[in-house]
Amino acid sequence: MRLNRRTGQCWPKTFRLRKRREYLLVQRRARKHLTRDLVILWMAGRTSTTRLGITVSRKVAKQAVLRNRVKRWIRESFRRLDLDLASRPLDVAVIARPRAVHANYQTIRSQITSFWDRVAPAEKSPSGR
Repeated sequence: MRLNRRTGQCWPKTFRLRKRREYLLVQRRARKHLTRDLVILWMAGRTSTTRLGITVSRKVAKQAVLRNRVKRWIRESFRRLDLDLASRPLDVAVIARPRAVHANYQTIRSQITSFWDRVAPAEKSPSGR
């Protein structure tokens, strides 16, 4: 069993960016993928697992219910991905844009899937093949 295999339906703490300095490091050194509703930052991971951090600020929505819905959709979209496709772990920070509140789950999921389809193969082989 690989170290970064998740069990069950949860998203354990070892798969999350949890500290401010981890987010700042990703923001400083990361590559960017822009979509209509999300800004996705990623870099090579510093741990043995791919980790995810989600930011949905009050500028996106004043109501916590709406912000939490967007976070749940992002988390669920990543949970359904095959994170083992990348040859090395990644640190990924997702920042929701204000229009993310008006999107639906399928839109968010398709944006994250298109990001992962571009990043995972690129990370798989250093020669780009």
